[in-house]
Amino acid sequence: MENQEDEFQKFMTFLQAHPYDFTRWTQFLVFVEKQKIISNIRTAFDFFLQLFPLTFGYWNKYAELDPENNHDIYERAIKAVPYSVEIWGFYCTFATENLPIQSTRKIFERAIETVGINFLSYGLWNQFINWEIQQEEFEFASKLYQKVIRIPIQQLEHIWESYRAYAHTRPIDELANDEEIREIDEILKEDYRLNNVKRSKAEIDVFRMRALLEKQEKIFKKTLSKVNQIGYYESGIKRFFFHVKPLEQTQLTKWEQYLNFAEEEFEKKEESIEFVIQIYERCLLPTALYPIFWIRYARFLEQNSRIADTREVYTRATQIFLRDKPQAFLEYAEFEERQKEFLTSRSVYNQLLTNIAPFHLETITKFAEFERRMFGTPFSIQAENEEDVVVPIYENSLKDFSTRQVTRIPAKSKLPETLLAIELCRYLNRRILFYFSKQNPEMANKLLEKARRLMESQIANHGDNIDLWMTLIDFEIKVGGVETFSRLKTIFETGLSQACPLSNENKHLLLTLSLDLARVYSGDINEIFQIQKRLISNPFSVSTFQELEKNKTRLNLQQNMINQKQAKLQ
Repeated sequence: MENQEDEFQKFMTFLQAHPYDFTRWTQFLVFVEKQKIISNIRTAFDFFLQLFPLTFGYWNKYAELDPENNHDIYERAIKAVPYSVEIWGFYCTFATENLPIQSTRKIFERAIETVGINFLSYGLWNQFINWEIQQEEFEFASKLYQKVIRIPIQQLEHIWESYRAYAHTRPIDELANDEEIREIDEILKEDYRLNNVKRSKAEIDVFRMRALLEKQEKIFKKTLSKVNQIGYYESGIKRFFFHVKPLEQTQLTKWEQYLNFAEEEFEKKEESIEFVIQIYERCLLPTALYPIFWIRYARFLEQNSRIADTREVYTRATQIFLRDKPQAFLEYAEFEERQKEFLTSRSVYNQLLTNIAPFHLETITKFAEFERRMFGTPFSIQAENEEDVVVPIYENSLKDFSTRQVTRIPAKSKLPETLLAIELCRYLNRRILFYFSKQNPEMANKLLEKARRLMESQIANHGDNIDLWMTLIDFEIKVGGVETFSRLKTIFETGLSQACPLSNENKHLLLTLSLDLARVYSGDINEIFQIQKRLISNPFSVSTFQELEKNKTRLNLQQNMINQKQAKLQ
């Protein structure tokens, strides 16, 4: 017993340190099942299912291993994964074997209400109908048959054949209510067989049965055409369940196509929003670890004014499945801002920067943009000027880069520190232009010095980064003034010096740019001629023409990006 308990603790210690090691979890659950100590079973399964709630088979296993609490476990399961046909099937089976008839019927009804339009819900419908027949509740069974033939689900033809066989064994008053029988009789009155020939009640009921089935068959055939349409997309899906293993790209594409179809059907009013929701929820079982599908789902709900549902989707995504994926949090923060829940939005940003992605560039810049939008509103952090709120966000992050060990940044990627500095420089540039436009040169010059110190510091530490040089050049051009060309010449002289660590390709790019700017700013043709001579002499060896073109393309792309951002601000 002591050895088993030691083994249990070893598993727990390891999994607390590595909570998403799915393979070790499965080994642990097999171990506690064999151990048969109920307290350990509860501890292990509770911990596991909190992390992996979509694993419906483990919910069922847990309920089987803990008969004292199995009813409660199934309720927890359907709360965690309400759109799982499998979990509802397990729960209904449990109910038929252990609960009173009325309680069982209520569980079946909840199941049908929740997942009855799921394309794979055939087994659940069949189970419910057969159970009602076993209870000799034939009217209930008839109503279920007539309801399900209106729903496009897999194996609908089997249900129809079952219904036809069943109908011939039951009296008409168990298959149709009084109103339906009156409607059928009105139709039959037009038939000469009832008008001219006296029939027995049994014969009339046969005619009634035939008329009822003809009516139901028309409904069935209409539904079947929809089944065939949906089946095209269903047949391409190979995995409907959750697993930590990545999905193939072809499967992700199949889900995207299926969702496109569902939304188009909804827009054409061919299907209800519940139909689309069911497909999204089914999609999220195998794609739960992919932010793109959660975000798409939330946006669809928001566009259709399902605000509470949208919030629930974002909460589920960020608290359970995408706890280390910044993109889901950023979408959530922007959603709450659109709903004017500004404090919640700020809280999401703070959670990201504090606990999840402190060095994530997009998070930092979007948080800064959020606080900029908040400035001047009742929800703003108290400050005299907008930059007093925004700049510290960038500066604190830059400070963190220099004082913390950055472990989440790929070694081959650009230093996010330089990218942050570039974003801050661009922001300061906009504020400088703002203060100049407001005839406030004192504030403008104060920010000018801050921006120049920032870029000089970054270039001193990362002088081989061409993007820093291009940002500084762009900054001086936009700021303007009588000293613009003088400052630009200083930048070019420094960048083209032998001491500068820029590559020869990038130095050639700087030299080319210096000629272009001299033509714009210089009043001395000899100065322009000297730069031309220097460029023709080609002091910096360019390895290939393609490399030069690539650098020029990057410059163009960067300038386009700057222009786009400026346009948004106007």
